[in-house]
Amino acid sequence: MCFDVVIVDDMPEFTTNIRKVLEMDSLKLRVFSEPEAFLDYSKNKEFATCKVVVVDYSMPNLSGYDVYE
Repeated sequence: MCFDVVIVDDMPEFTTNIRKVLEMDSLKLRVFSEPEAFLDYSKNKEFATCKVVVVDYSMPNLSGYDVYE
């Protein structure tokens, strides 16, 4: 399944609120609360069809820049 927006953030308050706002526009979302899980997902072919990626710049094990790389 392809997603319009992929969110990578370890703050549940942020992901819950942004999910509510984006789902109002009927966007297909995928939220990752652990950057490592996102890194596994990013290796799938379907990730290439994602339109927007929102990444937290400060997470416990990886920074947003590390995830971007």
